[in-house]
Amino acid sequence: DIVPNHMCISDRGNRWWWDVLRAGRQSPYAAMFDIDWGAPALLGRVLLPVLRDPLVDVLAHGELMVVDGNDDFELDYSGARFPLAAGTATSSGPATLTLLDAQRYVLAPWEIAGSLVNYRRFFDLSSLAGLQVENPVVFTVVLSRALELVDSGIVDGLRVDHVDGLRDPGDFIARLRGEAPEAWIVVEKILAMDERLPSGWQVEGTTGYEFAALLTSLFVHPSGLRELTQCYRDFTDDHVDFPTHSHRARLEVLDQLLGAELGRLARVATAAGIGNAGPELAELLSGMPVYRMYPRTREPLARDDAAALDVAAESAGRRGHCDPARLAALLAALRSEDASQLQADFRARFQQVAGAVMAKGVEDTAFYRYLRLVALNDVGADPERTTSIDEFHEACLRTAATHPLTLLATTTHDTKRAEDARLRVSLLAEMPDRWRAAVVRLHGLAQSHMRSLAPSRHAEYLLYQTLVAAHPLHPDRAWPYMLKASREAKVETSWLDPDTAYEAELERFVREMVVDPDVNREIASVVGAMSPAWQELSLSQTLIKLTAPGIPDIYQGSELWDLRLVDPDNRTPVDYKVRRHLLDAATAGSGDHFMSRLAEGLPKLRLITTALALRARHADAFAAGAGYEPLPVEGARADHAICFSRTCPDGEPAAVTVAFRWPLLVGSEWHDTTVVMPAGHWRNALTGADIVGGAQRLAILLTEAPVALFERA
Repeated sequence: DIVPNHMCISDRGNRWWWDVLRAGRQSPYAAMFDIDWGAPALLGRVLLPVLRDPLVDVLAHGELMVVDGNDDFELDYSGARFPLAAGTATSSGPATLTLLDAQRYVLAPWEIAGSLVNYRRFFDLSSLAGLQVENPVVFTVVLSRALELVDSGIVDGLRVDHVDGLRDPGDFIARLRGEAPEAWIVVEKILAMDERLPSGWQVEGTTGYEFAALLTSLFVHPSGLRELTQCYRDFTDDHVDFPTHSHRARLEVLDQLLGAELGRLARVATAAGIGNAGPELAELLSGMPVYRMYPRTREPLARDDAAALDVAAESAGRRGHCDPARLAALLAALRSEDASQLQADFRARFQQVAGAVMAKGVEDTAFYRYLRLVALNDVGADPERTTSIDEFHEACLRTAATHPLTLLATTTHDTKRAEDARLRVSLLAEMPDRWRAAVVRLHGLAQSHMRSLAPSRHAEYLLYQTLVAAHPLHPDRAWPYMLKASREAKVETSWLDPDTAYEAELERFVREMVVDPDVNREIASVVGAMSPAWQELSLSQTLIKLTAPGIPDIYQGSELWDLRLVDPDNRTPVDYKVRRHLLDAATAGSGDHFMSRLAEGLPKLRLITTALALRARHADAFAAGAGYEPLPVEGARADHAICFSRTCPDGEPAAVTVAFRWPLLVGSEWHDTTVVMPAGHWRNALTGADIVGGAQRLAILLTEAPVALFERA
């Protein structure tokens, strides 16, 4: 896992950053980092937003001390150390303003980072500084160890973290591929639901966020989702659609968190002769339908990039906050293929800021504000989109043709809810009336826990969905999640300006609600109404991931039912002792019914081990060059069945997947629904049952298990 975009600078262990702070622009490592040395008022220094209080107060309280360091005097602030420029300190003791003025950095309160920091960061994290890996020397230094491991044969593949933060991802990938021509390379790239990887990128694919989004949108019932809209609006009085929430949130983060990045971009635009166009830049960035574009020097914008810019331009023009001439100048510069060096710098930096705006404005703000059905509020997803089976098959056919070795994820370190927690919430769209009634009862029960600073209706609605997602949920898990969600929403409270009184009341409310026996009975009733449907749907999701075109990514801990929430909940220790015990049972061949020990998650582990073994036996059907064929399904429940075969490069079918969606609406009643199996004899790897090709009734195929995985007998 390589991180070419940024590195940690929060301690003295980073010798490169330490030397930059000591020597400033004269440091031999200054070219490693993306620093705006010409930022106004900083006079060629680096702004460090690390102080808890204004500098004058910190000095008055004697909190900044000159101390003996390893080789010279250093500056100490509550245990954090900073270098001092050579010859500026002669003895230890309290620091003075004169001493600080002689340094190559400026210490400032942490709150002003968003508006004044002058080094590119990883989003808004001031402890992670952006690298100039587009510089060939920097590329070589940063990637040297990873490439040594590839050359030695110790490492087979590389996962490129946060590729959208790079100045020119296409150029970086070309260089990386040139240095590691045989490596398996995937990029952490978040694609919008209709977006594709740039065609020129020589990578095996992505880390799979789009697959998780595709499956979730496939599993959400569209008419039920529409019914949930009214329930959500009635409860929260929020009649704003998601695109509007998204646009507003992006403008807010540009103002509050990424103002420094916007200011730098505006200065670059001015230097390039485009003019001072801060408001127009903000509107364009907030109207982008994708994370960024990928312009190449002396080349016209690719068709998809041009289309994305057109969408942003239409949004900016329609909202009426832009000067038409300045907006036209910006668009001309972004579209130009004959750009000057300054204009090329502007085009590149626009893309880097665009990705940060989307991540912080949509993923980390709007997704915590628009809460109709939070199963759809996840990385790469669109809360307003559902997917048909035909669209799902089209996506798989495209993957088989273009990126057959991409990763397929359903849970990652970045997902807002683990795969099974997300499925539970998605099932609410199949029981909207039952959910509406539950919300009314829960709100009634909540009245005894309300005080003067009652939680917002949005927080309350999110809590109810969260209780369904992770039931039974301990207060020590529920409260950190709700605190993070509330601060990310940035309405009643935020990371930058926490409302401690509101948060204290919210914590009390959450903890009391989670342990209220009447609340738990209501939540248990809702979860009971979707059981065992949610476990069965989890098996469907798992089987599809294990057999669709691509390489399944199994996140640690999701081998069994996974009801964890967002980080840090999804990074808690995994109980491998339990998993080893269940793995023994799963592989013992004891003859137990496939669905036995459902509560423990044994069927999911049994499915994973069985499907991986089948992939190994029929490797040609899952490798590059293998085929994907949707199978015909007919009958009353045809829109519930997801059936496909995987074929060897010669076209011979080797494996068949029979999966499903909308379990609460199917129940066990497949009626006359049939799937047309490929010709030949087939054995169900999950149950051992044998069948022949041709039309087969799903009611018979799925008698012993809710899904089926066939291989040639």
